[in-house]
Amino acid sequence: MISEALVESLHDVAGLELRADEPAARHCLLRVGGPIELWLVAETEAAVETACGLCKEAGHRVRPVASEHFLVRDGGVDGVWMKLGAVGQGIVERDSLLDVGADHPVAALAARAETLGGAGYQHLARRSGTVGEAFIAGLLDQRVEDLRVLRGSKATDLPPEKILDAHMLLRVRLRRFAAGEAPPDPVVRGPAYPGVVMVDPPKESAEDMVYDAGLAGVRLHGVRVGRREPNSLVNLGGSSARDVTLLLHMIRDRIKLQTGEELGSTLKPLGRGN
Repeated sequence: MISEALVESLHDVAGLELRADEPAARHCLLRVGGPIELWLVAETEAAVETACGLCKEAGHRVRPVASEHFLVRDGGVDGVWMKLGAVGQGIVERDSLLDVGADHPVAALAARAETLGGAGYQHLARRSGTVGEAFIAGLLDQRVEDLRVLRGSKATDLPPEKILDAHMLLRVRLRRFAAGEAPPDPVVRGPAYPGVVMVDPPKESAEDMVYDAGLAGVRLHGVRVGRREPNSLVNLGGSSARDVTLLLHMIRDRIKLQTGEELGSTLKPLGRGN
């Protein structure tokens, strides 16, 4: 339970917006889910540091919201969640580097790099998601100079090999390459696109497995398996987090029955309820 004293302290932080009982459906990709106890939007690095420091003192861990790809159960979820505002956006040119916000669209990074006449980022063109998601997926391998992260409640610079899951990623400093100098396109470590709901097993495609199982286009109440992209779900309106969870179970169970392969899901339901 978040105390009124903490909420009042957070209200006094410049560059920080607070929303109590914020509907998760406004922020997750499938537009479902119950209320989040306390939702923060930080516009500056100082606001991130101060807010996280106050929460730590009060015994609360701040959950960074680095993606729209999450699922909150219909009963909602406790705790403090933080989304980056202006501090996680924008591209700044610094000598031989591009200083990019972790929440900046990755396709916009590719377009900006192209206008600068550089190379090394063509593989990001037309991709969905953010720069932070691209970094986690391995799409920026051999391109990162260093990272601006929140470690504890203090912003600091770290080399990419030192990043931990507990760090909140704020900004990414990327090398600029001349034509012919860029490293090869990286091998993706995880889902290349946000919105993929099943993890590819070794040497197989979960998308092909869903399609071969006859599940493309299958609907449960207001949510449907993608027709052209079967490893995704579509909210047709009026669906709930429970509908999403049940459809994920249906996909997993059908594929296990037909192939013996038990697929993992990229969506882990959080919070209260079924």
